Amino acid sequence: MAALALKEKLVTIKPIEMGGSRAANRLEYQRDYALCCLIELHLKKRDYRILFDYHDDIVILFPSNEPSELHFYQVKTDRTNNWSLGRLLKRKNPKGGISLSILGKMFSLFQKFAEHTASLNFVSNANFNFKLKDQSKSLAKNEIYLIDLAQQEFEVAKKKITDELSFELTDELAKITVFKVSSLSLDDHSIHVLGKLTDFLVNKFNDPDPPANSLFRVLKGYIEKKQNSEIEPQTFGELFQSKSISYQEIESILQSLSFKKKFAELWEEIRSNLQNENCNYKLIQDLHDECDRYLLERTNPTNDLLQGVRQEIKNLLSDPNAHKDTLLGTVGHLAQGCPIGKKRISDLFSETFFKAMILVEIYDK
Repeated sequence: MAALALKEKLVTIKPIEMGGSRAANRLEYQRDYALCCLIELHLKKRDYRILFDYHDDIVILFPSNEPSELHFYQVKTDRTNNWSLGRLLKRKNPKGGISLSILGKMFSLFQKFAEHTASLNFVSNANFNFKLKDQSKSLAKNEIYLIDLAQQEFEVAKKKITDELSFELTDELAKITVFKVSSLSLDDHSIHVLGKLTDFLVNKFNDPDPPANSLFRVLKGYIEKKQNSEIEPQTFGELFQSKSISYQEIESILQSLSFKKKFAELWEEIRSNLQNENCNYKLIQDLHDECDRYLLERTNPTNDLLQGVRQEIKNLLSDPNAHKDTLLGTVGHLAQGCPIGKKRISDLFSETFFKAMILVEIYDK
């Protein structure tokens, strides 16, 4: 029941307004930081889901479909200044009672989801200038918990938060409130993330030359689509479809990339079958080129048309009667089974591309 209650709360509790547009470079930085989170989570093989620009810049949920654990991330960039406690507690319009301070916004999320909040994270490229209990230099640290602040600083934070939210900042909450200096630089963050993604793919597939650039573009585009979605979800399913990415979705993209390599080895078998069925040389070559194109295109989950027709083909393939005596016979039968999809794809690409889609899905099946 607790997980179901959280699913309902995520939708019924509406997010606080973002309070104005954000600079393009900050949004780009947020996407790259989100991609870093995604890589790290995938390495741990936990069943995660990441929400974008809903309640917070990034919200990580465990497990993906029946969440019971939330991690909130607010990501901000600053080229010139470090973060002081005063900056984090400053309100732009305290008299109006609308605008919250940075810490106020973080703790307001805890108020709404207290039972399920595992951590509150403030992330920046800039450092943090705090007075700490152990009198060490905060500017030299990449991670500081609120509980580590000197008692006088902590008392200031408690008073300000009480005034702002009528809410008591406890020691237990301070233990899960974290300030993090990101390893991503402000100017070269995309290069850094591409390097991490390359290492990830090399280790996952034991491939010294993985398609990291292609995957990087696909994932950044996918995150951007979720980030920019203006749909106001009314159900848990709508929220997850419009504003989130899950472990299973990323795994599907990765497996598509893996199969692209495998398909190159299968092509000789496909070519032989087509030649035995008296398929002419030009059509075989055109199918080969379009299969390569489709294998790349289908890794992109933001292409709704392609993914929809792909699912139609996969559904048809689940019927044992879909497989005929010849490969071309099977392709023709499946093409007849989804005439609307065939027309939509052929109008955008070509009829040969549509046949290539079917060929790839037959062998992937």
